[in-house]
Amino acid sequence: MNYCSDRYLGKGCCGKVRKGWYEGTSAAIKIIPCHKMDEDDLKRECRVYAKLKHKNVVKLLGPPVKRKHNWHIPLQLIEGCTLEDLVFPSCTLSAAEKDHIILGMCKGLRYLHKKNIVHQDLKPNNVMVEHATKRAVIIDLGLAKFINYTESRSPETSGQNKGFHKYAAPEAHAGKIRTRRSDVWSMGKVIAEVLLKEMLHWDDCTTKNIRKWLKRSRYADIVPEMLHKHPDKRLSMDKVVRLVKSVKTATKIECMSTLEFISLLEVHFWDY
Repeated sequence: MNYCSDRYLGKGCCGKVRKGWYEGTSAAIKIIPCHKMDEDDLKRECRVYAKLKHKNVVKLLGPPVKRKHNWHIPLQLIEGCTLEDLVFPSCTLSAAEKDHIILGMCKGLRYLHKKNIVHQDLKPNNVMVEHATKRAVIIDLGLAKFINYTESRSPETSGQNKGFHKYAAPEAHAGKIRTRRSDVWSMGKVIAEVLLKEMLHWDDCTTKNIRKWLKRSRYADIVPEMLHKHPDKRLSMDKVVRLVKSVKTATKIECMSTLEFISLLEVHFWDY
């Protein structure tokens, strides 16, 4: 495994990322100082990655390698930029592109939750957007935890609460263990920021405020329901994906020309 030190890609929760190669393929090499992550933690992170095969979640390309005082982890390289760089300070995305990115993020998070994984650190900087296709890919699973059902039926995660303060759900701020619904809150804030084209203060992310600010948006009945203060009142990601799909379909129909719309009606008529 090689990497080129002049291509710095970014920084994750535990280390930096550089462009490199793994078995002849371009890769994002995550470099973690050994003193920041012991071998047990590294194995946990790689167990998380190894389970995942979804187009909206970054892939692990191979096992970690120890070199001098660093661990090197080969990950799928996404040719694009972070959602943060794409949206802020100025956003030129079309409505259809926003829908595509939002749906991709939501599908990726739904997949993680179905695999009993809580990401714990969702934020615009942890979503890559591919330049050519606008495919959204969730990255940096360094804080992700498997949901532990061994001692309880409650969907709690093991380990301490960490992650980015500005995108942490209210229960995480209160020192409680994060669950799937904590991720839902974080994703709701990310989506709201994409739609409003601005970073929001944590205290402003209330159901009431978001509903008011998105009242003319097709997401007005979705995002506020992801940002409830009480986790049990938040939507599941399965429900969010279904609702976002309906928004994307509505946007697509709205953008159609008259001939395209007539053709669509004819297809549905003959199918019927």
